[in-house]
Amino acid sequence: MESGTAVSAFDLADPGANPVARGSLWYAGWGNVVAATDVYFFVVTQPGDYYQSVVGVIDITAPDGTLRAFGSITNAGRIPDKFKLNYEGNVLTTIAESPGSAVWPAS
Repeated sequence: MESGTAVSAFDLADPGANPVARGSLWYAGWGNVVAATDVYFFVVTQPGDYYQSVVGVIDITAPDGTLRAFGSITNAGRIPDKFKLNYEGNVLTTIAESPGSAVWPAS
């Protein structure tokens, strides 16, 4: 059995009815990190290298509750928890750790 994170959406528009499933997305891996805003749901994985996270971005704005995989962002290092992600004003900021002493070029 593969470890991972399933992100599932349900339509709860009619509280008297059963929830209606609107789809799921699968992100393989263990120790995945999740965070959400009112626009996006983020799933952080380490698919090949423990010290290089990939942030999966899911659009959650559809009125009917459907999910849409929006894209992914590969970081320079590992994002260990949800407190290292911030989305504000259409900008996603991440804080990543790297083994050893890494020097990143300033721009």
